[in-house]
This record gives sequence, C-alpha cells and structure tokens, in this order.
Amino acid sequence: RLATAKRKTRIIPRDKGDVESTSLLSWDDLVNYDFDIIELAKKLPNWIESSVLYGNGIVKLAWKMKSRKKSDGSFKTLYDDPTMILCDLWDFLPAPETEDLQEGCPWLIHRIIKTKEKITKEEESRGENNIYKNLEFCESKVVEDWKKERYEINTKKMSQIDGDIKKADTGEQKVLPVKNDQEKQLELWECWDYEEDELVVIANGEVVVRDDENPYLDINDGHIFVDLPDMSLLWEFWATGHVEPVESTIMEIADLRNQRMDDVILMLDPVVKIRKDTGITKNDIIFSPGAVWELRKMDDVVIERPPEISLMGLNEDKLLRDEISRTLALGEYLQGMPRSSSEPLGKVAMLLGQSNLRLSINA
Repeated sequence: RLATAKRKTRIIPRDKGDVESTSLLSWDDLVNYDFDIIELAKKLPNWIESSVLYGNGIVKLAWKMKSRKKSDGSFKTLYDDPTMILCDLWDFLPAPETEDLQEGCPWLIHRIIKTKEKITKEEESRGENNIYKNLEFCESKVVEDWKKERYEINTKKMSQIDGDIKKADTGEQKVLPVKNDQEKQLELWECWDYEEDELVVIANGEVVVRDDENPYLDINDGHIFVDLPDMSLLWEFWATGHVEPVESTIMEIADLRNQRMDDVILMLDPVVKIRKDTGITKNDIIFSPGAVWELRKMDDVVIERPPEISLMGLNEDKLLRDEISRTLALGEYLQGMPRSSSEPLGKVAMLLGQSNLRLSINA
C-alpha cells in the first residue's frame, strides 16, 4: 500500500501567521515537483524493499548538475535539479557508534565504484563546476567486490537454501550474475565528517581527489542520507527486516520440501532387494507400464518403499506458512481474503483494523 498508493503532498500551516499565506500553494507545487524530478514514485518501491528485506533502506538526496559544451566554448545546462540515489547497504559504512543518521552520526563512508573514463566524462559534463582533482594520479585497478556473498544468496533456489549447490551429476549448476571481475575501476570513498563539516573523497585508498566543506551544510546540517528502518532495535543503527524473524521457518519449509521431493523419488524409484542365485539382475527389474517380471518365487524380488509422507508434509507446510503469516501480521483479512463471504462487514473491518494496527508498529 505504501509503495503503490498515489501520493499528493500538501503543506499545512503551522501557526496563525501561515494560515493566510499566499506562498503555501507555491510550496505545494515545489515539493511535488521535487518528488517528480527525483522519480520518487519509481524508486520508492525499491527503497521499501531494501528496508523490508535487509532492515534498512538508505537513500542519498543530492543535487545534480549536468551540462554540455557548445561549439563556441560555452556550456548549456541539461540538468540542474535534485536527485535521489538508493544506496547499496554493502557500500555504506557509518561510524560504529551511530544510532541515527540525522543525530549522533559523527562520520560515515559511502563507497562508490566507477571506471575512470566514466568519472572523467561526468567531470566534463559539469562544465565549470568540477568537484574532483588529482584524477591524473589515479590508476584504475581490479576492485574487490564486497557483494559476492549476496549474489550467491540471491541466486540460490528454495531447495538450495540450507545446503551446497548441487553438482553436475544432478544437472544443476551454480549461476551468478554476470560480473566482470577483471574490469579495472576506481574505488572512491566518500568520507562525510559531520563533526568538522567536511567532505573528503579518497580514490583507491591513496589519492585525495576532493577535500571541501560539506556542500550541503545549509540543508539539514549537511545530512543528505535518509534511513528508512523496518523494525528498529534499541540503541542500534542497523534494524531488523521482515525476513529475519521468519528465516528459520523458511529454512524448515525448504527442508520439508526437499524431504517430500526425496520421498516422491523413492516412491517412483524404490529400493529393490533381489535374492542371490536367482539369475535376476537389476536390469531385469523395470518399472514401466505393462512390465513383466519372470520369477520362480514371489519373494525372489522384494520392493521396499518408504512410508508415505507427502500428505503429512503438505499439512506441516501449511502450518509453517500460517506461522509466518502470524509472525508478520499477514492474515487472510489483510490480504483481502476473508474466510467466508457471509461474514459480517463489521467483523471483517475490525480484524482488518487490528492487522493494520500491528503493521503500524513496524511502519
């Protein structure tokens, strides 16, 4: 609902002097314009998804200037507006004692990986407003990827959550996102010092390419990173996402599904005991429609099938999924699926309100 709802912002007067102010409507238009120009409607779902999955969703609100050099040597402005960037949590390093980004954060580091050619091109597009220096002393290198573990987790299937990737004998292979590990790039560390009000950018841990006063010091005291925590923890910056409380239950569902699949395989291809000296080989025992086995005695071949657990597994699977719904307050009423069409409207509204109240604790 939060991600898909169409939003319209309106500025509310705070005191009597603001009630008849003619600038309120202009502020409404400006705020809605800013939301449109930073593509909030497009980026908000990803912001919320980061918060729900990992516990925190962090965006960087900055100002972007882009220009193009004309043939006469002058510059034409192509973009001069705010911008919003969703930060990768693996590249975001706040001070260890940080509890809140707006208050109590002495410093933080935002890691940016770009090719030198792209950085140089961006500098050219800024025209006379260049922000980097000493780029000629920076040499591109193969940068260590901090996100390999996340790539592996994201590509694992449900049946691979609690085990190793199956080998080639099963026909399954490990598939990771296409990443060029040998591409040479620059590793930029944006060091935001909120105690000294400075912004220092270091390339490859060696060359200082920027050392300026915080350019956003007049806006929210220079704090341009906004955190959207899911379920906050006392005295902690990193919050808990919706997945973590039910992670063990998800593992149980994966294990149970693996057991059901193994059970089905054993039912279709059971263990066969063949008496010695009967002249029967395993190649003679074929499970197919119309198959004929020639036996001297009925107990020359004995088929051992495991107990049927598919139905029991389905019931347990439903119980585990219901446990996830209860833990996350995602009942059938919240999903718009009442148990019966004959239930009173007041009852449905009451239960829906209770679900919304539980979810509001996390919002």
